[in-house]
Amino acid sequence: MRIIYGPDTSALAQTVVEEVIRQTNDWPEHRALVLVPEDRKLSFEQQFLARQPQTGLFMTDVLSFNRLAFRLADAVKASGKLAPSVTEQLLLQSAILNGHEADFPVLGRLSQRPAYFQELQNLLGFLQRYDIGANELEAAQTAADQLPQSLRDKCRDLALLQRRYQERLRQLGYAEPGQSLNELGRLLEQYATGHLDPILSQQLSLLKQLTVWVCGFGELRDFTPQEYRILTWLEKISDQLNVTLLTNRIPHDAMTLSLTEPAFYFGALTGRHLAQDFNIRQTLYVEQAPRSGLTLKSGVKMASFAGLQASKRREELRAVLAQIKALVMQERCRFKDIGIYLTTPQAYLPYLQAELAAYQIPAFLDQPRHPEHSAIIRLLLALIDLAQYNWKSDAVMALMRSGVLTQVNSGQADEFENFMLARGLDHELIFYDPAYDDSPELRLLRQQALDPLKPAISALQQAATVQAKTALIRQLMAGLNAESWCRDLVLKLRQQGESDLAVTQAQAWQSLGRILTQLDLLLPQQQLNLTAFTELILTALTSELAAVIPTELDQVVIGQGRRFMGQSFAYLFIVGADRQSFPAQTTSSALLKGEETKLLAAVLNQPLPSLEQTRPQENKVLELQLLLAARQCVYLSWTGDTADMCALLQQLYHLSPEQLLRQLPAAAESPDDLRLMSESVLRYRLLLRDSCEFPAKSGLPAPVWPAGQENGAQALPEMKAYWDSLSEALSINRKQVFDKSTPDATERQLQPAGVFPGGDIKLPTDLMTEYWRGGPLLSVSQLEQYAACPFAYFARYILQAKEREQFEPAAPDRGNALHEMLEISYSYLEDLLRQAARDKVSTPESVWQRFLASPYADPDELYRLALDRQQQLRRFDAPGYRLAHGQLLKKTARMIFPLTWQLAQTSSFVPLYSEWRFGMGKKAAAPPYELWLNEQQKLSLGGSIDRVDADLSQGRFQIWDYKTGGVSVNYENMYGGTDLQLLTYLDAFADWHRPGSRSSLLMPSGEQSALRLQPYDAAYLPIRPIHITHPFEPSADPKEIFRENLQKTFKASAISLPAEDLARLMAHNRKNLRQLGKQLLAGSYEVRPDTAGKTDSPCVYCAYRSSCGMESGLTFARRPERLLPECDAAGQRITKSKDRLIAALRAEDGNNAEATGKDDSV
Repeated sequence: MRIIYGPDTSALAQTVVEEVIRQTNDWPEHRALVLVPEDRKLSFEQQFLARQPQTGLFMTDVLSFNRLAFRLADAVKASGKLAPSVTEQLLLQSAILNGHEADFPVLGRLSQRPAYFQELQNLLGFLQRYDIGANELEAAQTAADQLPQSLRDKCRDLALLQRRYQERLRQLGYAEPGQSLNELGRLLEQYATGHLDPILSQQLSLLKQLTVWVCGFGELRDFTPQEYRILTWLEKISDQLNVTLLTNRIPHDAMTLSLTEPAFYFGALTGRHLAQDFNIRQTLYVEQAPRSGLTLKSGVKMASFAGLQASKRREELRAVLAQIKALVMQERCRFKDIGIYLTTPQAYLPYLQAELAAYQIPAFLDQPRHPEHSAIIRLLLALIDLAQYNWKSDAVMALMRSGVLTQVNSGQADEFENFMLARGLDHELIFYDPAYDDSPELRLLRQQALDPLKPAISALQQAATVQAKTALIRQLMAGLNAESWCRDLVLKLRQQGESDLAVTQAQAWQSLGRILTQLDLLLPQQQLNLTAFTELILTALTSELAAVIPTELDQVVIGQGRRFMGQSFAYLFIVGADRQSFPAQTTSSALLKGEETKLLAAVLNQPLPSLEQTRPQENKVLELQLLLAARQCVYLSWTGDTADMCALLQQLYHLSPEQLLRQLPAAAESPDDLRLMSESVLRYRLLLRDSCEFPAKSGLPAPVWPAGQENGAQALPEMKAYWDSLSEALSINRKQVFDKSTPDATERQLQPAGVFPGGDIKLPTDLMTEYWRGGPLLSVSQLEQYAACPFAYFARYILQAKEREQFEPAAPDRGNALHEMLEISYSYLEDLLRQAARDKVSTPESVWQRFLASPYADPDELYRLALDRQQQLRRFDAPGYRLAHGQLLKKTARMIFPLTWQLAQTSSFVPLYSEWRFGMGKKAAAPPYELWLNEQQKLSLGGSIDRVDADLSQGRFQIWDYKTGGVSVNYENMYGGTDLQLLTYLDAFADWHRPGSRSSLLMPSGEQSALRLQPYDAAYLPIRPIHITHPFEPSADPKEIFRENLQKTFKASAISLPAEDLARLMAHNRKNLRQLGKQLLAGSYEVRPDTAGKTDSPCVYCAYRSSCGMESGLTFARRPERLLPECDAAGQRITKSKDRLIAALRAEDGNNAEATGKDDSV
């Protein structure tokens, strides 16, 4: 045996290539065999073919041990059984465990971990390579005094799994995995010792004229016992056996081995074993390729290195690609001489393809393509989810967006999704026909796309066996014409130049067909639920990897991990080289710990490498070979602190600070050369520069006019001109903000477009005058939104930016239903009162008795009537919502409605109007409430009052506002102008029937009256579930306790001010309304969220916080929390907010009389 060793794996591979080429040139009839690991076969063949002349091409074989076993078995016509493929192994192992977790206490519990079956297959392969079968594991299990109980349990599970696995293989006629290497060892032994049939021996006679090179094994692991047995007989048979080792020395004793650098541990260990078991006739030390950089601790020279620092990963990628472009343009380097190593591919791959295309850099992504992320597998999972989760909306949209439904385009899919979200359609509700009454085109779309799938999906829900499920999946795929769709998709991707994606899609279709066939063959009658069936398919897909051979000669190679071993580049970029990801971190396996491997090896009296404890050495090998892969320069890029990176490199490679400072810049900025920028980055920079110097023209579509301004289109016929003017005004406003923040234009920092910086947004007055046309017209709630945050109102109503409507049976939706139920109930009561007033016979007591005995006092009947009246409310009684949300509505109504009726029955006020509307643009609504702002313009407000009650004998009225949330009267907010609703409602109703107005009061008798009712009070009435806790009393009646506590808990929150002070507060509210109206006309939309009395930011749940800058941490001026005086005129401290409000109002009016108001409770 001859050993070739050295510190550089690329130099070792190059030496083997040169020796093979030299032999084929000198001895054309002498064959050469190169044995390499399976994952290095392709790269070695490319390296060999790049230099090998065609004359000796057919005299060299590049094989792995398994391929050599198949080649020789075929030569001697051996009729051995075929071993199962990797996919079949995973299917069988997962089928043995799935549903039988009780038989495997340890492995069944661990099977919930991600990528579990891949780890399990690696562990079984490890045991098989070291000849540890079920018998050996059962023998180890009996060693109770040497092994802990956890390891004995694990050995028991593994032994049982191996026996059932082997039994299943025998039933199917398969050979055990790894058996081919044992057969190869026996075949070589029989040939070497002369015990093979002479005719078969003649077929193997070429082995005696064979020169063998074994390359790539003494790097990351030692040879297994099976491989050592094969090497033993190859040495005796072949002309010469050469083995390469990645090490700087071959140790001759255990002491020398223990002193070996970790980066050369496996090579030294393999060399030690070879020296003990083989006759080493010659050794050859291969020097590494010359490099001009620093010398590492191990004595190995590396290329020089430099750093690229960025704040974000995407900026880091852009800096790397710009540097690559600079190397190609300035250093006359070719793309194929450059490599990119990704430390954390999952963090960079989402941006990589887009940035490569933007910089126009050809690249080859050297990594396996997993078909589980392909379109056809996503379609499969969507179909299974439809059956498993009964037409869940996410699965429906995954199907509609897959592209397989030819009758559905992307726009229709978006429209259908908006329709489902807005109406709360999910599961079987998707086929709820009444929901489509106002959208017949979407009903037709559903009938064409989804209805034909219902029979097969229903059958898939009921299918018990694997064979039945696979048959239904094939039926669904055939019905969708999935094969033709997949073929068209592959052709489309090829035409677009996306060869990687095209190969992945094609491989996924082939893999799916193979897996379904293997399931029918291996597990036809096994019963699995849909969850286990899906996991089985996904487990099998982990082994179905699509490999792509690069077709372009000049392209950057991008990869990770072991796939970079043995490669050589002029420049190498290590992307993501921070302390967390570089150098490589040790990842341990939960299936067999390092200490457990030691104990098992001691019990079996057999040396076993620890899968966990050898990981640090593997990482060191990868780190060193990665740094040696570059001949001229290694670029380290990271997102972090430069000082931290210097400390890391000094710790790893013992570099001095002077060397670090000379090699590694403190911070590498993105190059300013426009030629090195991608097209998208260059366009982005130019657009930002132009937007700060010239007004930008907006291409926004014509919006829906703000709510409450129905004649907006007629008021502004030239809609495009308006939006252009608005865009220009915003551009000027933005430039002014930049000028204020950075007076020196040369130091101006451009900010992302589309983000409004925190500060004032001031629109021109003439533009606002044109927008409002005679004065603002909006609802009271909209004006409250403006008072709470002018910018939020600007984004919602001026820019027309809003979130997609989505039905969620939460408080607002329950509130709409409860409002509708109360309106139906009180409307009937009002009709009874008017009829009694006309008849002048019925007493109020008889009217209430008649009302309480009617269906309109039955919460369950009101629920039915409300659902019949409004189509949208029917969802509460639909399947999927009825139990969780419809019943909650009924319970709330049964609890609260009787209390509201009792409250109205015992009051001197009688219900006068339910849902009294004003200024809403409807025929039955009263005119808007108007306040003059100046001589030409006035503020017009609209709204809807839930209920108006009147005390006709006293000439006064009060209003009720139903609230499903915890809302109460806040005197600070009323005085400060952010709580406008109750006071404005009082003023609007009082103004509507004042003497000389266009409308007068409709009395209960049905007659018009000139009586002017005075505002008495306004209150929030809670219409929400009430939770009551009470100590347990054995002798008490629970129902009576509940009734008493419910009456005590149910309270309205009223203003409760004396008449004079209520009038003062309403007058103060009118001042606030006028002030807000003038600000609207002035175009003032500053970023000023209301923060009074709030401990947390009010912007947390705002949909526009990313636009105004609050998400970026911008500060804003807080409104004073105390607007009301703390002391009265005499200097006495006032504790109650109500008394402070009265003091403030009387101070404004010059009246400091004592309060003689009414009670706080209604």
